[in-house]
Amino acid sequence: MIIRKTLQLCLVLVSSLALIGCVEISEEITISPDGSCDVVLDVGMTQQMIEMAKAGGEESPFDKAVFEKELGADPNVKEFKVEERTEEGMSHMVVRATYK
Repeated sequence: MIIRKTLQLCLVLVSSLALIGCVEISEEITISPDGSCDVVLDVGMTQQMIEMAKAGGEESPFDKAVFEKELGADPNVKEFKVEERTEEGMSHMVVRATYK
Protein backbone atom coordinates (compact mmCIF):
# COMPACT_ATOMS: atom_id res chain seq x y z
CA MET A 1 0.00 0.00 0.00
CA ILE A 2 2.81 2.42 0.88
CA ILE A 3 4.63 1.55 -2.36
CA ARG A 4 1.48 2.25 -4.39
CA LYS A 5 1.01 5.69 -2.78
CA THR A 6 4.69 6.47 -3.28
CA LEU A 7 4.44 5.52 -6.96
CA GLN A 8 1.33 7.68 -7.36
CA LEU A 9 3.10 10.64 -5.77
CA CYS A 10 6.12 10.13 -8.04
CA LEU A 11 3.86 10.00 -11.10
CA VAL A 12 2.19 13.28 -10.11
CA LEU A 13 5.55 14.97 -9.50
CA VAL A 14 7.05 13.76 -12.79
CA SER A 15 3.92 14.83 -14.69
CA SER A 16 4.07 18.26 -13.07
CA LEU A 17 7.71 18.69 -13.99
CA ALA A 18 6.95 17.71 -17.58
CA LEU A 19 4.45 20.56 -17.86
CA ILE A 20 6.72 23.29 -16.51
CA GLY A 21 7.25 25.94 -19.14
CA CYS A 22 4.39 24.74 -21.35
CA VAL A 23 2.03 27.59 -20.42
CA GLU A 24 2.65 31.28 -19.74
CA ILE A 25 -0.03 33.69 -18.52
CA SER A 26 0.28 37.43 -18.03
CA GLU A 27 -2.57 39.70 -17.00
CA GLU A 28 -2.70 43.47 -16.54
CA ILE A 29 -5.75 45.27 -15.18
CA THR A 30 -6.01 49.06 -14.99
CA ILE A 31 -9.04 50.52 -13.23
CA SER A 32 -10.00 54.12 -14.02
CA PRO A 33 -11.65 56.53 -11.55
CA ASP A 34 -14.92 56.30 -13.54
CA GLY A 35 -15.06 52.53 -12.87
CA SER A 36 -14.11 51.42 -16.37
CA CYS A 37 -11.12 49.15 -16.78
CA ASP A 38 -8.58 48.06 -19.34
CA VAL A 39 -7.54 44.41 -19.37
CA VAL A 40 -4.63 42.83 -21.22
CA LEU A 41 -4.49 39.03 -21.09
CA ASP A 42 -1.58 37.22 -22.74
CA VAL A 43 -1.74 33.42 -22.78
CA GLY A 44 1.13 31.50 -24.32
CA MET A 45 1.26 27.74 -24.92
CA THR A 46 3.72 25.47 -26.62
CA GLN A 47 2.53 23.87 -29.84
CA GLN A 48 2.77 20.51 -28.06
CA MET A 49 0.22 21.62 -25.44
CA ILE A 50 -2.13 22.95 -28.13
CA GLU A 51 -1.93 19.64 -30.00
CA MET A 52 -2.56 17.70 -26.76
CA ALA A 53 -5.72 19.74 -26.15
CA LYS A 54 -6.94 19.06 -29.69
CA ALA A 55 -6.14 15.34 -29.38
CA GLY A 56 -8.18 15.23 -26.18
CA GLY A 57 -11.23 16.33 -28.14
CA GLU A 58 -11.13 19.92 -26.93
CA GLU A 59 -11.34 22.94 -29.20
CA SER A 60 -8.13 24.80 -29.84
CA PRO A 61 -7.47 27.10 -26.89
CA PHE A 62 -6.31 29.67 -29.44
CA ASP A 63 -9.35 30.17 -31.63
CA LYS A 64 -9.33 33.90 -32.39
CA ALA A 65 -12.90 33.79 -33.75
CA VAL A 66 -14.23 32.39 -30.46
CA PHE A 67 -12.57 35.17 -28.46
CA GLU A 68 -13.93 37.83 -30.82
CA LYS A 69 -17.45 36.36 -30.76
CA GLU A 70 -17.60 36.18 -26.96
CA LEU A 71 -16.14 39.65 -26.41
CA GLY A 72 -18.41 41.14 -29.08
CA ALA A 73 -21.48 39.66 -27.38
CA ASP A 74 -20.59 41.06 -23.94
CA PRO A 75 -22.54 44.31 -23.38
CA ASN A 76 -19.95 45.47 -20.83
CA VAL A 77 -17.10 45.43 -23.37
CA LYS A 78 -16.61 48.87 -24.87
CA GLU A 79 -13.86 47.87 -27.30
CA PHE A 80 -11.46 44.99 -27.80
CA LYS A 81 -8.62 43.66 -29.93
CA VAL A 82 -7.40 40.07 -30.26
CA GLU A 83 -3.88 39.41 -31.52
CA GLU A 84 -1.92 36.25 -32.24
CA ARG A 85 1.85 36.00 -32.15
CA THR A 86 4.62 33.43 -31.83
CA GLU A 87 7.60 34.04 -29.58
CA GLU A 88 10.36 31.66 -28.52
CA GLY A 89 8.47 28.59 -29.68
CA MET A 90 5.23 29.54 -27.94
CA SER A 91 1.96 30.57 -29.55
CA HIS A 92 0.38 33.54 -27.80
CA MET A 93 -3.16 34.89 -27.82
CA VAL A 94 -3.27 38.47 -26.57
CA VAL A 95 -6.63 39.99 -25.70
CA ARG A 96 -6.96 43.71 -24.98
CA ALA A 97 -10.36 44.89 -23.80
CA THR A 98 -11.92 47.97 -22.27
CA TYR A 99 -14.89 47.40 -20.00
CA LYS A 100 -17.51 50.05 -19.16
